[in-house]
Amino acid sequence: MTVHGSSLDEKIAAAPPVAQRVWWRDEWPYLAMLVLALGGVAYTSIAARGSSVVWMLLVAAFAVICIAAGWRRAHGKRGRWRLIWTQALHWGALLLFMQLLFVSDVQKMLNTDATGFTLLALLGLGTFLAGVHALSWRICAAALLMAVAVPLIAFIEQSALFLLPLEVAMVAGVVGVIWWRRRRRENLHRPESQAIDPSLR
Repeated sequence: MTVHGSSLDEKIAAAPPVAQRVWWRDEWPYLAMLVLALGGVAYTSIAARGSSVVWMLLVAAFAVICIAAGWRRAHGKRGRWRLIWTQALHWGALLLFMQLLFVSDVQKMLNTDATGFTLLALLGLGTFLAGVHALSWRICAAALLMAVAVPLIAFIEQSALFLLPLEVAMVAGVVGVIWWRRRRRENLHRPESQAIDPSLR
């Protein structure tokens, strides 16, 4: 083995896979959407009086994430401006409908749990439609998980004994999906390092 070949092998071994460098950067906004949505439901159940401001901030954060997700796919300056104003109109309309639930007459008909579930369902629907407009399957997947969380949280509140196993199962599922995507990216990039000319070794 030549010195050149040895140094080349060391560079290949030392270089971290692309999946290890960027997977958190790619996935963390969508995991944050789930955490923020569930946090909004929990806050509404505990302190309904100030929760309208919390949901306003959540909608604003979701709008920013959706614009960032569709930014690269928007073609030119015109396409990016179209992305901004369509997302702004979309989330503004959703926020208006969500604020109707905090009207005093409506609040008299709904308890805090029902308000939280309704807001989460509206947020999930708005997130899915925003993901379609932004052409982001990750946002659509986060919205579907929000939709699943609505009956799941209701079931958990009725069956407190199942709380811990279900939480463990949900965390294991998320970790499993992330691990599978990470291995898949590693396998996609692996042939590049194996396709080195044997004469260099």
